[in-house]
Amino acid sequence: MLYWKNMHTDIVSNERKTELEKQLAETILANFEKGALSYEEMKKSSAYILDGLKDVIEEKQLAYFFENLAAHWPIFKDIRVLYSEKGDKAMEEKKQQALRDAIKNSQNTH
Repeated sequence: MLYWKNMHTDIVSNERKTELEKQLAETILANFEKGALSYEEMKKSSAYILDGLKDVIEEKQLAYFFENLAAHWPIFKDIRVLYSEKGDKAMEEKKQQALRDAIKNSQNTH
């Protein structure tokens, strides 16, 4: 089981949801074309993705969504790992920017 390191309360933008939908759709189609996903499972997973992503507001909800998606359809486990890696990188960049901002602010006050 993958443990999410980036369980923060950042808001997931609509642009990000759209990007994720495209990535997941590509995964569905690729797996359908190679026979790893039946037509019925393709329909079910597509509906699950569309319904699930529309309710996602925060990163922690997105992490939960990916956890459940991969549990229902193992073809999505690689995307779950990719999401986690991207989230970790984004969090690191935010921390670095916050540190730069704090240093800049402290220099401006002295």
